[in-house]
Parts: sequence; structure tokens; C-alpha cells
Amino acid sequence: MGISSTDDEARRTRRNLQRSTCWRFPGVATRANDFTGAMLVLYVLGRHPSHGYDYSAALLEEAAQWNDVVALPMNEGRVSPEKKAGVEGYSGIEASIGMTRKTYMWFDLAHRLFPTARYIAKGDDDIFLRVPLFVAHLRLLPRRGIYMGLYAGSSLWVKDRSIDILFMIGWCYTLSRDVAEALVSYEPLRRLAY
Repeated sequence: MGISSTDDEARRTRRNLQRSTCWRFPGVATRANDFTGAMLVLYVLGRHPSHGYDYSAALLEEAAQWNDVVALPMNEGRVSPEKKAGVEGYSGIEASIGMTRKTYMWFDLAHRLFPTARYIAKGDDDIFLRVPLFVAHLRLLPRRGIYMGLYAGSSLWVKDRSIDILFMIGWCYTLSRDVAEALVSYEPLRRLAY
């Protein structure tokens, strides 16, 4: 599972809260158990604008301590000044584009880095996940054609007609390996992300 996060103090606090709570459940592969377990959790970050689009010393220290940080070769988007961590609201177009790129890059990296993983998931740094239940659900699922999460939808008006857009809400969703491969091999998306 890739947990999308950013290189700032508020998000570092969230990562540490997850490490001290839900990632202590049996089945989570962590440095403390030599990365043995049914589910590996990695924090996925880009270079943050508040650090001049470089990785902070605090992030480098965190990565060395926990060995669960993936630093992607991308710049985070600037968040709207009105958006506050932990409060619902719009982050702004630049941050939204950065988050979308980061998600795509996570699925691209994970499907190559973990060739035997049956499922690849994306989560947020403010979720609490009951890992034993989540893993039990995964064991019941088919191995192909899975796009699992909290279902949502919207509509757009395009060329005098309504088009429904259906998707899983980003706080936690899971793709089976074949779905992840289809996503990352779709060339128009690949060009946008890289």
C-alpha cells in the first residue's frame, strides 16, 4: 500500500500516528519485524515547494529511521493558502495535478518493484486501517478485475449531454495487479504523468 503524503511537519505527525497505531496490527511488514507480513506500507512523497523542491533533512532522517519512505522523482504542487491540513477543502489545481501524478507514479513503481503482489493499494496519511480485516477481505477477492474502494460519482456536461464519471474515493482504494498494469500502460496517461 502506498500512502500519499507530503514533506512537512503536519504530515510527518500523521505518518508517525499511523506507524504507532494501525501499522502495529499483525500482518503489516515493517522494519521492526524485518518486513515480514502480508501487507507492506510505504509513504510516497515528492519534492515539496517549502523546501525549494528538495527533500528536507527531516524527511531523510525519517526515511533512514523507518525504511518506509519512497521519494518519487517529482515536484509536489503548491497547495492553496486557504487549505489547512486535516480540514476538508480544495487544495488547488497545482496540488491536485501533483497528487494525481504521484498516484500514477506510485502504481507504476509498485507494479514493477513488487512483481508478485496480487493487489496494489493507495491510501491517505490520515486513514486508520484495520489491517487484519483489510487483508482478510483481499484474500476473498478474485485476483483479476478488482477496483475496490468507496464508490463515488459525478457528472459533467459535455457537448450538450451529461457524462457520468465513476471512481473510488482516494482515501483508500485497491487495484488487482492486472488493473494496475492496464492503468500504467495506458500511453496517454503515461505521457501526462512523466
